[in-house]
Amino acid sequence: MSSKGVKLLKAVIYILCMGIAAGAFFIVKDHFSMKAAIAVSSILFLLFVAGLIVSAVASAKARKAKKNSQNGILITQLKSSSERLSLKVSAMKDSFAEEKKIIENIAIELGNIHPVKDVNASKAEQDILVKITSVSSLIDGVIAGSDPSEFKKQLTVLYTAVKQRKQFEN
Repeated sequence: MSSKGVKLLKAVIYILCMGIAAGAFFIVKDHFSMKAAIAVSSILFLLFVAGLIVSAVASAKARKAKKNSQNGILITQLKSSSERLSLKVSAMKDSFAEEKKIIENIAIELGNIHPVKDVNASKAEQDILVKITSVSSLIDGVIAGSDPSEFKKQLTVLYTAVKQRKQFEN
């Protein structure tokens, strides 16, 4: 249960205890009739039940928000990493136009993905982050003049991984 839910629950229990004490006081002092004491206690009991329901809903929403934020962190990292990759590839020669287009498509695909409640999707997202880092390092090597064959191979692997992750949304 979230801390707000616990605080609300404590407040509701406090109100219930006050109501029970007030009811007992009214009965003992004959200040009110038995019917009035029962009515006050009933109203406070209903407030207690309403507080329990609100506490449960608040706790469930807090858990859901926490889980969504954790899923959203990976998605945010994917989007920013793909944007950096797009910026980096712009420094490559024009002879790599096809590879630039693939990286642009990857950035578009990753820009449009949404969090999915699936362990395999999270694993795929982590795998894509690793592959983006690898491709980014290989781009540095290609810009420096090394053989582009490994870059092209890893870029194809990255593109396939992005396509596979996209399938989890369907």
